[in-house]
Amino acid sequence: MAPFSHLPKHHLMSGSTLEASIDRTVSVSRLPFSGWWLWAIPTLLVSGGAAYWAVNHLLALPDMPGCRAAAEAKATTSVQLYCAQQIANRQTTDDLRRAILMVNEIAANDPFREEGDRWMRTWTETILGRGEAEFQAGNLQRAIRIAERIPTKVRTRPMATERIDRWQRIWSRAERIYDQTQTEIGWRNWSRAMNIARELLAIENQYWATTKHQELMNVLQATQDANKIQPSPTARRTPEQSTNPVGDYLTQRQREREQEATARLARARELASAGDVAGLQAAISEARQVLFGTPRYDEAQAAITTWRKQIEAIEDWPYLDRARTLASRGDLESLEAAIREARRIGWGRPLHTEAHQQIAIWQEQASQLRLTHQTPPSQTIEAVDVRTPSTEASPAATPVEEAIDTLEGEEIP
Repeated sequence: MAPFSHLPKHHLMSGSTLEASIDRTVSVSRLPFSGWWLWAIPTLLVSGGAAYWAVNHLLALPDMPGCRAAAEAKATTSVQLYCAQQIANRQTTDDLRRAILMVNEIAANDPFREEGDRWMRTWTETILGRGEAEFQAGNLQRAIRIAERIPTKVRTRPMATERIDRWQRIWSRAERIYDQTQTEIGWRNWSRAMNIARELLAIENQYWATTKHQELMNVLQATQDANKIQPSPTARRTPEQSTNPVGDYLTQRQREREQEATARLARARELASAGDVAGLQAAISEARQVLFGTPRYDEAQAAITTWRKQIEAIEDWPYLDRARTLASRGDLESLEAAIREARRIGWGRPLHTEAHQQIAIWQEQASQLRLTHQTPPSQTIEAVDVRTPSTEASPAATPVEEAIDTLEGEEIP
């Protein structure tokens, strides 16, 4: 029986037709990928990238009740602000940037807008403070890159722009002074070189006022030694003139700086003795004038840290005091109000530990009352930790459209 003889005639092909069909099938199968890869590879890349972004976004949300669930829907503003605060508590530059973006989404007519703006300024100042530290250490470009982590579309971006402009102005002036001093050294105008170099001590940058100034003095000393302290042709040295003016100048300047640092620190302590916020803030401003490299610098920095903690304790005490007054009433509503009030004390502040110990006690008392009265727990997350931040401070949120990019080639802390 012939092959395929059992099929209807209209299904049968002639030998030549069948052979041609087989040849076409084989020839197509031998084409190298044909054109399917032109659309398949981009599709895989896009879908894979979207999956990575989604997983990364979810992992970035704080592991707090309500935050992850709120990422899938429109969260209330108080929850959005709360989750932004939890992200910011991680204290990395990228997390602070992410928190700023979340709070920036709060509408202008929202009751929480003012609170959100205050927190945005606080987090912006924290990022700029890190940039300032790099600037003071002599790393201008790194300082600028840190400041530029403040998103361009947020309301606090002008703070970053202003700070960058200030850094660049100071740096340019310092470079001019440095170059002028080197020119005078080349002409062996020792006195004029020292006078110009002295201007670096007034520059608002520790790197130029200490490291670079000392560098110039070393060059000046070495140049004088190489020229055997010979005066310039246009200068005359009297018999009483020192044969080592650079060494005399450095010794005198060091004494002056130490005396100035001691006086400033004493003045700062006098201001801090008032014990109020205004006096402590004035003390901090005065102590900041103690220059890096002086024996009093570390002492001044330790005092600044202590005074900042005192300011935070003074600011937060009313919250804890009101919370205790509310909790003393003993009813469920008052206990929940006390918990909300105590949660206004932010993470990392001096009274935070004490506040959370009290919160744990009050939560236990509230739980006992609910069991007694069979009252369902309220959603206390709606009002947590939306306290106005300190002026001295240096995710259950809607998705943020702006991408959070990291710096190329390095990681910002």
